[in-house]
Amino acid sequence: MPTLTPHPIAGDFNAALYRFMRPFETFVPRIYNDGTGVPTLGLGYALATKNAAGTWVVLPSLPADLQSIGITLLPWQTDILDAAIGALNGTPVPPSTWTGARVYESRIDADGLQDYHQRAGAQAINAEWHGRFLRRFWYEELAQQRSRLVVNDPFHDLGDQQDRFREVLSLADRLATQATQLVYLTQENRAQDLETATAELAALHRELGSHAMMSPVLRSLTVALNRELQNGHARTAAELARQHLQGYLRFRRRVDDVVTGLEQRTATATARGEMCALAVSRQPRNLGGTVFHPLPL
Repeated sequence: MPTLTPHPIAGDFNAALYRFMRPFETFVPRIYNDGTGVPTLGLGYALATKNAAGTWVVLPSLPADLQSIGITLLPWQTDILDAAIGALNGTPVPPSTWTGARVYESRIDADGLQDYHQRAGAQAINAEWHGRFLRRFWYEELAQQRSRLVVNDPFHDLGDQQDRFREVLSLADRLATQATQLVYLTQENRAQDLETATAELAALHRELGSHAMMSPVLRSLTVALNRELQNGHARTAAELARQHLQGYLRFRRRVDDVVTGLEQRTATATARGEMCALAVSRQPRNLGGTVFHPLPL
């Protein structure tokens, strides 16, 4: 049976422990999850520990330890640490009105993909709705199958965005037309006309970006368009022109799909609300002991 032989440690215990652990532990220059949910820093330095009652608390020596290396936690960083320790104790993360940095919780969504849900911090208006809608859209666009993610509530700022949608759709049509002209010019080898048409296409593309990037639901479509145009494998001017034409036609179709989806959800939610209001209005009303029934429609 093997025996353990103790070896006296000369000097500082922490320094000796560091030398012992260094070959086996990976140094991480940030706070990370140690795999059990404990916020950890550097070389396995846990920021939380259990007290005598078995409750997770901030490591008592943490402020002094950080101060010794010139670090002082800011209030929002302390908020995040408190939220992480609260999660270890099974207490809820602070509500969405909690100020400071945003805190997200990872989870698996209805389609079996990893998702991040904001649990605390300032939240942009409609941000969660936009995220769910676009998550569903891109899943169906790329996976070519129906998403199980539910997005039934209406798009609240549809009226404010409709003018922008129309402008973007118009620009997408003009870009597709201009790209078609480029395809024709590359086939005819008309270099001077091709240079002029390319400059016009670039100007239209910049105009498209200035409009589409201002819309939270069209921004990701525009980023995808730019990536697809830049990441193509065209080797000739003719191939590049066809690549741009296909890209703008795909973008036009995606925008149309998004706008149609927004309109359908808004119309469905509105109709559902009107049906609920009608059902309520048709309930018998008791006024002073007399029951009144609405007239049948």
